[in-house]
Amino acid sequence: LQPKLTMDEAFNDVAMVSCALVLMAMLQMPFGPMAALNGRSPGQQKWGERIFMNMTEQAPLFLTSLWAFALVVSPERAASLGMIYLGLRALYAPIWLFAGGESGAPFPAILVSTFPQYGINVYFALAVVLKVAFSMDITSFFMGSDKIGVIAVSFAFFVYAAGVIPKVHIALTCFFDKPAEDKKD
Repeated sequence: LQPKLTMDEAFNDVAMVSCALVLMAMLQMPFGPMAALNGRSPGQQKWGERIFMNMTEQAPLFLTSLWAFALVVSPERAASLGMIYLGLRALYAPIWLFAGGESGAPFPAILVSTFPQYGINVYFALAVVLKVAFSMDITSFFMGSDKIGVIAVSFAFFVYAAGVIPKVHIALTCFFDKPAEDKKD
């Protein structure tokens, strides 16, 4: 009789981060449908829908990069950054609620929650690539600190998304209809 195989205890904290995300999502899931069923305003319905949908849109990227980082780089470091991700994720609903309310997602305030989450995902993925392809620890670029690395990668990703991509959109405009303000001519 062989004992049952179980996951190494080193991954317990990563598993807890994953389950915390699932539980957080399930707690938020009813906000949109119940707001609609109870005749709440369109803004409250949108808020309820988006606090759940934004989380579920990002969950595959987060969970994939979290577990890849845990398996290849370090489960302890994955769990630590994963907890930060969950904290940032938890900010999304109240930032929208208090700073946006009926008028919708409050830009740029909502970016305080979203862009650092994106930065963590990118950081996890880059760390895995560096480790697998080059046997390098990503922290060697960031004074040995994952947190400094996440801040730097988050900033770089923001510059890419807000600085580079708008220029790319301009270059791609010839493949699409004119933007709405150009159609008024």
